Amino acid sequence: TQSTWGFFLEYQVCVIMAIRRLSKAISLVLQDSIVKTKDEKDDKNFFKRAPILNAFREDLLASSKTDFAKDQCLLQAIRKPPSVQVIRVFVEAICDEFDISEYAAVQAIIYLNRFLLIVDSFLHPVTWRPIVLSAFLLAHKMTEDHCASNTDWAYFYPIVTIAELMQLELKFLDVLNWKPHISAELYGKYLLELYSLVPLKPQRGDRLQTMPPIKLPDITARTKSNGSQKSLFSVANNTTSAHTSSITSSLASALTPSASDADVAVAVA
Repeated sequence: TQSTWGFFLEYQVCVIMAIRRLSKAISLVLQDSIVKTKDEKDDKNFFKRAPILNAFREDLLASSKTDFAKDQCLLQAIRKPPSVQVIRVFVEAICDEFDISEYAAVQAIIYLNRFLLIVDSFLHPVTWRPIVLSAFLLAHKMTEDHCASNTDWAYFYPIVTIAELMQLELKFLDVLNWKPHISAELYGKYLLELYSLVPLKPQRGDRLQTMPPIKLPDITARTKSNGSQKSLFSVANNTTSAHTSSITSSLASALTPSASDADVAVAVA
């Protein structure tokens, strides 16, 4: 009927708006989690501290392909620290191409946060895309009964071959100790935290303006340091002054084998 069709359209609009809002929040978090190195020496020291990240270097993956290796503009763009807009375009492209659900998007961020905490490092201008892609690929496979194949993901991101993408997926899972389970409690905490980063701004005539504001529990309350808000993904790294430690004791303890997902708290300042 017409009423059923109208309800379906309204539901689809709400779903799209939710994904767009999440994409913006994810982009803000990712951009604040990317380390900014000064020169090649800093880059070498960065990857020396976390050798596993060498497998996710986009510049090396691109240089191994004849077509990409000749494109100096592409290689320079890869090494350049991305803006929030660049990150958002990439995240939204993934969500649109593979019909990523709200649950899968939040799950991907949880995987990404775990990955960074375990390797005790940050994202880098030449690693953020492969790592983000690996997190979304894993989340998509964990949440969808009929998920896209690695062939589809490699077609979407042609810098990697199917074999290379499989290796990235395996290395990502190895870091997570092959434990992709996420509790409902942990999912809820991350969802609230992400939505709090992008408050809903109702517009005139917008049906969503009647929605109540999101009230965050005390566990997700944030403080400010030096007038700037800390990242959800900030991890301890004494050698990088641009990022400071914001891991709570409960989050750090969750990395131990005996800890459960319910014990993991969102990393807040």
